[in-house]
Amino acid sequence: MNTTDEDIAAYLAVAEDEELDELNRLVAEHLPDITPVLWRGTFWGGSEQAIIGYGHLTYTRSDKKTVEWFMVGLARQKSHLSLYISARGARGYLANEYAPKLGKVKVGAGRLSFAKLGDINQEELGKLLDAVHTQLVAREHRPD
Repeated sequence: MNTTDEDIAAYLAVAEDEELDELNRLVAEHLPDITPVLWRGTFWGGSEQAIIGYGHLTYTRSDKKTVEWFMVGLARQKSHLSLYISARGARGYLANEYAPKLGKVKVGAGRLSFAKLGDINQEELGKLLDAVHTQLVAREHRPD
């Protein structure tokens, strides 16, 4: 996956996906000072993906390879929406910590999947995104 310079609004207009558009608005509302970037490429499992990513993250994998990624990513899959949250809390990924309060979601390592936005407790999702925003702001103001 790599970042692109594609316009997010243009991508969403072409996608004609009201659920993805609404999810993007919700994420943008809770991450108001974070500019989204469209990522494209081959994702895990070999499928071509487009993911709207918020917040830049650089980390080193166990094989010592440095990876550029996003803190929050959202994408439309064939039958569901995916929300990727790379932020971590005291007990692991924040997405996993908040999942029991979110409603009808499937949970993976830092990933939430749901059929439609109406399946999600949006107030709790907002709290999760606010926690992510706090981490992003702290990272930006961290001394080198």
